[in-house]
Amino acid sequence: MKKRIYSLFLDNDQRSSRTRKSVTYMLLIKISSIAISLVYVPLLIHELDVFNYGIWLTITSLIAWLNLFDIGLGNGLRNRLAEAVSLGEMEKAKIYVSTAYFAIISLVLIILIFFFFISPHVNWCSVLNAPIRMQRELYLLINTVFVFFCFQLVLRLMNSVLYGLQKPEYAAFIILVGQLTSLTLVICVVNFFPNPSLLHLGVVISLAPVTIFVIFSVYNYSKQLRQLAPSFGFIRINCLKRIMGLGIKFFLLQIITIVLFQTSNIIIAQMLGQGKVAEYNVAYKYIGLISMLFTIVITPFWSASTEAYSRNDFLWIKKSAKKLNLVWGVLACAGLIMVLASRVFYRLWLGSKLEANHLLLALVFVYFVLRMRYGIYGYMLNGIGKVNLQLLVTSILSIAYIPLAVLLIKHLGLYGIIVAMIFVAFSNSTWSYLQFKKVVNNTATGIWNS
Repeated sequence: MKKRIYSLFLDNDQRSSRTRKSVTYMLLIKISSIAISLVYVPLLIHELDVFNYGIWLTITSLIAWLNLFDIGLGNGLRNRLAEAVSLGEMEKAKIYVSTAYFAIISLVLIILIFFFFISPHVNWCSVLNAPIRMQRELYLLINTVFVFFCFQLVLRLMNSVLYGLQKPEYAAFIILVGQLTSLTLVICVVNFFPNPSLLHLGVVISLAPVTIFVIFSVYNYSKQLRQLAPSFGFIRINCLKRIMGLGIKFFLLQIITIVLFQTSNIIIAQMLGQGKVAEYNVAYKYIGLISMLFTIVITPFWSASTEAYSRNDFLWIKKSAKKLNLVWGVLACAGLIMVLASRVFYRLWLGSKLEANHLLLALVFVYFVLRMRYGIYGYMLNGIGKVNLQLLVTSILSIAYIPLAVLLIKHLGLYGIIVAMIFVAFSNSTWSYLQFKKVVNNTATGIWNS
């Protein structure tokens, strides 16, 4: 067993081969996931109607914020596990896994106690802007979905283990199986039970991924991951600081990312109206396809960089950065074509509902090109564990972003917020490139090396 896990971390050729396979598999899995989503949305709208579907989306959006409550444990475990396994320190790896599970279970229990204390006193109809007759149904639905999500918060830690072992495609596959199971069960419910309620469908959709995670967890920890299976005897509270020291930084970076990338809609809606929100979102999603593809490509390089750095294999890290820059260039060209051909694509996609705004699309294109450039070096620096400078700079940018966006919108309208986003992306792509060069050339000192 030790040999099987340790064999994941050998020389740089195997590391590169494994990374290429991961990218290929993840592309296939992502395409399948998109296909499931395309079937899912009209199915739920048809069965629930637009109003109830909107309630469901609001509930899932609110609960999805709870992803932050792992306070970076997943990413911290991911890096520490990759380091330990790459050095053949399997006992330490098992300690990290066991301690992380103990911490997340303790955290979830506290969250559940707090939630069940306040939930009966919350007017969920008011929160969700729903009719009072739905009070009991919404109370049961929210409580059920919340419990299942908390189970997922614990069970998903297995995916962090798989990421640490450089198996991101396996983690993505488990999520895909959960999505497919949910879809299958929903289809069964709507075909065998007339007029299913929001509560029935919500329970089915929430239960499916939890069940899949339980099955895969039992299978993996009893088979190929047996040596890393969490065990009460391997819990070491003193190791939690090592996991959480890095994990808290990732947690803060998650919050900063939300401020930078999730506040745009609110600012546009408040200053320009909902019509401009739709125009911005369509352009963002259209050009954002290149970023989605790029994220799939760079994801395996996070943990691969952790392993390479722990072995001082700077040559592999440099070569990987060059390869990712080539991919970046290809996708940048593809994005440029998308901008030039946007009028045709918009008509095929949206008909006459919305016209392509070439200046807006060009600005969004520049933003995504810079954001992808930052992704190359940001992901590798995350894998290496050099995140202090990232935390400092992005904190400053997150504070400056909102007033800058508001100021520019007043002068440039909708284009102003894109210009503010471009400023942030340019800043991130600049400092991350400089730090990366210093780290891989062994010239980083002070904040550049932390």
